[in-house]
Amino acid sequence: MVRRARLGPPVVARALAIAHTCMYDAWVPYDDRAIAAVVGLPRRPPAERNDANKAKAISHAAHRCLSNLFPSGTTRLDAVLRAQGHNPADRSRRHDTPQGIGNTAAAGVLADRRND
Repeated sequence: MVRRARLGPPVVARALAIAHTCMYDAWVPYDDRAIAAVVGLPRRPPAERNDANKAKAISHAAHRCLSNLFPSGTTRLDAVLRAQGHNPADRSRRHDTPQGIGNTAAAGVLADRRND
């Protein structure tokens, strides 16, 4: 994405920071002690704190974020999410599903960084 966009280092650094913040905030509800950077979502019960749910939340957060930052790459990003077994059309923001957590984290971070 970054290479194809031909962006300068400051713009790339910003995009990567936003993407990683989205992913981090999607992971936080599945950790015992982590503190969100931007979007404080409720902790998930211990039974849901597994690698599959973490991966799904993080993947959805990354997808939403990168699709927003690099709209010309959405087709490729959709294919990657599908290859992971996830539905790129799922825009749920329910806090009781990994995809909803990921989508919510991405939306919150993107809104926070919109005018920087």
